[in-house]
Amino acid sequence: MPWRDVLLLAAAGGVLRLAGGLQAAVISRDGIAYLETARQFAAGDPAAIQRHTAPGFPLLVSLVGRGVGVSETEAICVAAACGVVSVIGLALLAHQWGGAVAARLAACLVAFLPLQAELGGEILSEPLLLATLPLTLLAFTRLAESRTALAGAGWGLAAGLAGGVGYLARPEGILVLVAGGGALLFGRKSVPWRRRARDVFWLAWPALLVVGAFMIAIRGEAVLGGSQADAWKLTLKRNLGYHLSQLTFGTAFSHLVEQVRRVAQAFLPALGFGLALWFGRARSSSTTTDAKPGEGSLVGRLLLGTALALLLAYVAIRPDRRYAAPLTLLLAPFLAGAGARWLRGASRGERRTRLVLLLVPLLGASLILTLRPRRAAKASYRLAGEALKRRGARRVLAHDSRAAYYGDAEPLQLLWLLPDTPRAPKDLARVARELGADVIVLVVERPEDRVRADGLGAILARPGVPIQADGGVPLRLFWVVGE
Repeated sequence: MPWRDVLLLAAAGGVLRLAGGLQAAVISRDGIAYLETARQFAAGDPAAIQRHTAPGFPLLVSLVGRGVGVSETEAICVAAACGVVSVIGLALLAHQWGGAVAARLAACLVAFLPLQAELGGEILSEPLLLATLPLTLLAFTRLAESRTALAGAGWGLAAGLAGGVGYLARPEGILVLVAGGGALLFGRKSVPWRRRARDVFWLAWPALLVVGAFMIAIRGEAVLGGSQADAWKLTLKRNLGYHLSQLTFGTAFSHLVEQVRRVAQAFLPALGFGLALWFGRARSSSTTTDAKPGEGSLVGRLLLGTALALLLAYVAIRPDRRYAAPLTLLLAPFLAGAGARWLRGASRGERRTRLVLLLVPLLGASLILTLRPRRAAKASYRLAGEALKRRGARRVLAHDSRAAYYGDAEPLQLLWLLPDTPRAPKDLARVARELGADVIVLVVERPEDRVRADGLGAILARPGVPIQADGGVPLRLFWVVGE
């Protein structure tokens, strides 16, 4: 394992994630929920475990923040640290799959793929999931190689706990345990059945402790939308049974096509690796790798099985750009292995040219896409929050909660209070007065938005205060007049 190179690449990836996250104009909307949950954990509030946000990443942020305090900057640093772990973990897996060169190339891919680097600097659940994925699979391989019962118990404990943490990060993390357990049980026909069953037992009991404890904690709560109270469920985010019952073949196929497109789009900066895969497809990995015999096949089964399980889960729910991140992570060792074989089959001069083709497009795209200003159009919400704080606003009715977040006020979400659109000015005024909102924040981008804003101003008998950052969305703040 080329530790020095991998650690340098992991550090570079961490710096890239940190720089990208810290220069964002505003926090993401989902990031607010994760940060609020982390603060609840830090305060010792038991209700934090029962929020609709997955508890894994907020809990980690709260534990790290005990010494320095939970803040937006601290959470971004934790996310970037998770990115460093994901680079190192995947490099270790790629080393088993294709040797030292593949490990270096896999570390490059995970460190610098724009999607990986971007999400790795966000206050979201993905950074922790992306860190636990390779660690769990790595523990699976060590479990399969263990020669004593004690070693097997230790690596099984590590695999089960890492997979359990992945589940707490995002509910689909449980599929890593299912796919990995299946690979250990059915993918090693030369291993005696009793040994395979023992390996699965070693990883199953710690995983069941983590998963079972969380399922018990949320059993009495309803999922987002109000259903499944007092029912066993994997997550409070959505009713998975309802989603599956509504799924049709046509919907599933369209989701599959769209998610595959998003994965391909995420890999576009790695076009050089695609060339390596194309030109080196006739080469056999068994004759061109320095991995140990038997290791590569198990690693390949674990990576492909887990990727397939996650893809099926995403097809059942919906396609999403964020869902492409774990899939690209799991597929990266195969591209890295292809790149390693392509380099081995070249002369010294050709190797330099091929390295340029592999790395220059990747690094260039990473620097351009990851370090570009994020959410610059939403900077108006930070200005609105500053105005709300100056006026002492306590409750803010808005579609986007970021104005309330930056104003240290309680957000009242229009999405839940008035789900039907378009929202009439009289309904906005009524809901604001019923809930005791101090201010209503409206976006006024389109002509119909301006008509609605003018109507609300007439009802409240005071004009809205325009707020707009340079290049940002235009907002209007309406202070509510009590009856």
